[in-house]
Amino acid sequence: MENKIYDLLEKMYADFNERFIGLEKTTSEIKSQVNNNSLILEKIQTDIKTLAEVQSSFSEQLDRAKDKDGKTLGERLDVIELAITNTSKSINDVIDAIDVIKDTTGSHEMDIKILKRIRANHSL
Repeated sequence: MENKIYDLLEKMYADFNERFIGLEKTTSEIKSQVNNNSLILEKIQTDIKTLAEVQSSFSEQLDRAKDKDGKTLGERLDVIELAITNTSKSINDVIDAIDVIKDTTGSHEMDIKILKRIRANHSL
């Protein structure tokens, strides 16, 4: 009878150990994905700043060019409006991408919390 209990305990321990290793692997993968998403968010933020700088530079170039070209105010405003519209569309696309990445990152953080709780409960 003791051998059966010992065998059962040994089997339970092996099963627990396999599950724990699986949880550690999953946690590691989720952390990797979160880190990757963080890097992507940083790049997107850098891209947004670059877009803003380019827009500012473009506006300055337009101001300098108007003196040379002698365009009417209406023509200059049309060019500026087109540039702003295009930039606005690009920024909206980037903002949508940031929202998706934020949702994904939040989901991964929640998965990590769940896995930590499971690990904590199993270690008791």
